[in-house]
Amino acid sequence: MNKTLEHASAAEARGVVAQWLAWAVSGGSTIVVVYGLYSTGVLRQPVWSAPGLRWFLALVVGYSAAAFAAFFVGRRWFACAVAAASAFVSVISVGIAPVVSVGVFLLACQIVGELPFGTSQQDRGLITGALRMTAGMAIYFCLAGLLVHFPVNYPICYWGLIALPLAARWQAIPRVLSGWSQLLKGASDPPAYAAQALLAFCLLMHSLVALKPEAGYDALAMHLYVPSFVAGQHSWTFDTDHAIWALMPMAGDWGYTILYILAGEFGARLLNFAALLLLIVILVEAIRERLPFALSLLLGACLASSPVVQLVTGSLFVDNFLALWTLAGVVAAISFATERRWTDFFLCAVLLGCSLHTKLGALPGAIVLGGLCLGIAIATLWRTPVKLAATCGAWIVVFSATALPPYITAYLQKHNPVYPFMAQTLGGSHSPVGDVVNTLFREPLRWTTLFDLTFHSGRFLESQNGSFGLHYLILIPLAAAGLVFARSKGFMIAFATATVIFITVYLSQAYIRYLYPALPLFVYAASAPLAWLRRNTRKLAALLSVAFTGLVAVNLYLLPSSGWLHKQPLLLDLADQFDRNAYLKAFAPTRRLTEYLNLTAAGEPVMYLGTHQIGGLHAKAYTLGWHHARFSQEIAKSANANGVASVIRKYRIQHAVAPKNLSVLPSNMQDFLRQYTLPVFASEDWEIRELRTDVQLKKEVLRNGDFEQGAAEWSIAGHVKSTAGTVEVTNRDTLSQSFSTQPGERFQFLLTAACPAPGTVLRLQVNWVSSAGQMADVFLEPKPCGSGQMSYDRQIEAPANAAAGVVILSAHNNHSVIIDRVSLRH
Repeated sequence: MNKTLEHASAAEARGVVAQWLAWAVSGGSTIVVVYGLYSTGVLRQPVWSAPGLRWFLALVVGYSAAAFAAFFVGRRWFACAVAAASAFVSVISVGIAPVVSVGVFLLACQIVGELPFGTSQQDRGLITGALRMTAGMAIYFCLAGLLVHFPVNYPICYWGLIALPLAARWQAIPRVLSGWSQLLKGASDPPAYAAQALLAFCLLMHSLVALKPEAGYDALAMHLYVPSFVAGQHSWTFDTDHAIWALMPMAGDWGYTILYILAGEFGARLLNFAALLLLIVILVEAIRERLPFALSLLLGACLASSPVVQLVTGSLFVDNFLALWTLAGVVAAISFATERRWTDFFLCAVLLGCSLHTKLGALPGAIVLGGLCLGIAIATLWRTPVKLAATCGAWIVVFSATALPPYITAYLQKHNPVYPFMAQTLGGSHSPVGDVVNTLFREPLRWTTLFDLTFHSGRFLESQNGSFGLHYLILIPLAAAGLVFARSKGFMIAFATATVIFITVYLSQAYIRYLYPALPLFVYAASAPLAWLRRNTRKLAALLSVAFTGLVAVNLYLLPSSGWLHKQPLLLDLADQFDRNAYLKAFAPTRRLTEYLNLTAAGEPVMYLGTHQIGGLHAKAYTLGWHHARFSQEIAKSANANGVASVIRKYRIQHAVAPKNLSVLPSNMQDFLRQYTLPVFASEDWEIRELRTDVQLKKEVLRNGDFEQGAAEWSIAGHVKSTAGTVEVTNRDTLSQSFSTQPGERFQFLLTAACPAPGTVLRLQVNWVSSAGQMADVFLEPKPCGSGQMSYDRQIEAPANAAAGVVILSAHNNHSVIIDRVSLRH
């Protein structure tokens, strides 16, 4: 009895200490937030444009009035009304194809995810469907990463991959749609309704910026360029001589590629927004298992209101996908750790593998969660070695199949699995720029780091202050305090994973966007101490709820602080292109030129000067920077315009996108553009310049093409008459000359001739020969020929299996053709 009383007394004492600790941490963090808002002037900085602020305030007032009215007349339909309005605006703004394509793709993702992981809800509600959809999305992304190696990336290919599971499991479609219809049910009790309306407003704000055309730097330099290139060329080249990053893990970009091929740019952008929706659903549903619905929604709103969320959702970054794989992996790992669900054991393998297929920065989280899952499996099955080996071996195979393809490809090509990173450390093929290391955003880890991230965000992101999100200054310390009084297994897994990711990434590069995958985990981890507070000190839990609600409101005001593209959240004139054109003119002025090139020079390589906005081009693009390091270095080494011209011919470039003010470019490029190119199309301060026709194909491959030495250097068949300057051929008396080539090489074929006899027809003829010496193909084009001297000009291209060519000079009928010049330039 005495021992029982002692234990009870000790437990009570620990509870009192825990309550005091919770009050101290929460109160202290709140005071720091208030101090930061007052002292740093975050709210005094101009985060909105004047029209944008007016629009934002009008939207807040209108939305609040509608939500207030709906509370009394139809609160159960409010969520449905918001979703319908958002869908309507999306269809009006970008068309029905992107909206429907993303919806059908997500439906197929869930069906595919249910095939290996089952359909049982197991009393977990919507979270099971969300996890299966996430798994299916990961499978599709990894499959696309394999398909881009081959020229099969057409709409019919991906529609087939989507239609196949839907047709095979069509009976499951009503069940899946019914499950997701739960999102459209409005909450009945007032706190949950208010939190739901707040979260819906946060998501509405992100959906509006997703409807803008792409103008982000990273997206136009890479994340939009990859899908547009694959859509135009039907495969990805993995050519580091073209783009130094061509071998990097890009599962997120392969996902964008699927939707870009199916529905264009806005299909990809809406897929990014859909990933955010899935992330929020999984977070809210996971928190809901330990907290009331209202508080779960409020914590979801905390994440959704973070300004950095608008940064990664308003442009084609891959961070929403990376955060989604990581959070879903943590939820699956917790389920496996607490309930030994072996389907979640393998689900975790797929999600962690896809996270590494998306970005090398996912490695810390993969190590923590992968080690945890394998450790639990070993502890559970150690008495049955055969089953243990088979289970862990299968997990490793699944993980490797989803994670390793990009690293294997890089190793096979460059003997460095993470090329172009660690090029000096790991050896292998030399990188033109050495180790790719970003020296910006390097900060030591200090005791003030969390405060600095919150109120001095401009030191950690190309943004204004406040872009990190204010609530983390309370949530993260609260989660850390939970180590003392809320040490559940799920909390420990989430907090440990978030902490490892946060510290590892921060020490390598203190960049807020790279820290993003840890943020949902911190929110999830904080739900455990909040649940403890609701049981032990409800007053503090209520005060924290009020604080979080206020911070969400302030975060919403600060949304544009995360970047410079969304100072005005919505393109007002949805039915017209005026606002879109004004937006592109301000932030992506070269995109109109790219559209023009796709129409007039489809598939031809283009040089972009003074900009990295290559996204949307359906061909190879080259810029002067590290992205295209080899090309950039060759241009830099060219001493003059002639040197630049040699490099341009090597890369078969005939068009350049350049500023009208050429003085901002390097001097050798200025001279080249002035001497060798002419402007052909302009938009605002930019123009397309085309290589002059007389210099497009410069190097002559034929010998004695002017016949100054008669028929010397030519092989003669029959009796060809020749003088100094002309030759006379017929269909029996011919000349030929061979030359070496390579597949795809382009030539300018020029023949100048006269034909004395009426009705004469000459031939433009090149026979293509394979490396085995066999006939590969024939270019043959008859041309009517008159008595006066005429020139015949034609561009030709060596076929895919050509190693050599033979130019044949002859007539197409029995009459004579007098030739005084033949030229073949490349």
